[in-house]
Amino acid sequence: MQKKTLLEGINLPAMVFAIVSVIALPLRTIQYFTNIEASTGFFTEKNIGIWALYAFMAIICIFSPAFGFISRKKLVLDLNHKKRAGCGIISALLAVLTLGDALRCFNHTLNLQLGFIVSPQYPDAFEPAREKMVTSVINFEGLTAILAALFFIVSALSFLSGKSVGENFRLLSLAPVLWSVARIVYRFSITISYLRVSQLTIEMFMLIFVILFFMTYAQVNSKVNATGLDWKLVAYGLPSAFFALLSFVPQFVILLAGKTELLYVYSVPYYCDFGIALFILSTVLTRIRIKGTDEEPEEAQKIEEYSEEEKTEE
Repeated sequence: MQKKTLLEGINLPAMVFAIVSVIALPLRTIQYFTNIEASTGFFTEKNIGIWALYAFMAIICIFSPAFGFISRKKLVLDLNHKKRAGCGIISALLAVLTLGDALRCFNHTLNLQLGFIVSPQYPDAFEPAREKMVTSVINFEGLTAILAALFFIVSALSFLSGKSVGENFRLLSLAPVLWSVARIVYRFSITISYLRVSQLTIEMFMLIFVILFFMTYAQVNSKVNATGLDWKLVAYGLPSAFFALLSFVPQFVILLAGKTELLYVYSVPYYCDFGIALFILSTVLTRIRIKGTDEEPEEAQKIEEYSEEEKTEE
């Protein structure tokens, strides 16, 4: 029986993701150099590039979920116990980047409490009550980042050993969801216009899709009421990866170019976003399979038996 990967089985959404990313990332980078005011994050003028960017965002937001839903009966996450070196290395990298995000959070809350000058992403001119609230939010983000890093470490070890896919750590698999929720709560604590500040709009879309992806991943990978949910990994995964790259890559290019003065003052490149994009893409492009094309009869029977057991338990 011929094996098919997601890229071979449903190459259309993968191609759409690639094409949209190849066009949108340079477009967004050019906007930083020519059309974004760093002090406010607003566009300095309206032009066709802005509408083109939002059009690409709309395409990825609509097309991927639509395709996933249409193909919902065909898609399944590969839960076979085998060595996955690529997934393991990416998970380990994301664990390191997530720990780095935790350290960043704790460093900034310490600076806030001590009254030191901090980076502009955390304004140092808060009212006392507001400062206490923001400090609590950032500390929560740091704590959840540590838990998320533990999950990615466990995933890395599981993938590299080939003995599991991390399905036994059901509670820990929710850590990336909590971390993403903490990140989005912090952004809501900033009193600015999300519609006018394009970078925060992109980050909000990214975090919403990331939350949806990791909620689904926790269910499907841990086999908790997961029947028929595999398609959501594609539906939410590709938009998550797109917005993560759109958030990180242009800002990173600005850093490499030595033009940090062009970056919006309340946002800096989050390296963990790049790791999230890699983790999601590695999951979608290497572990999603088309039903009936990649499973040996014995494995297919195991999956069918598992589904019947689930129904019996219910």
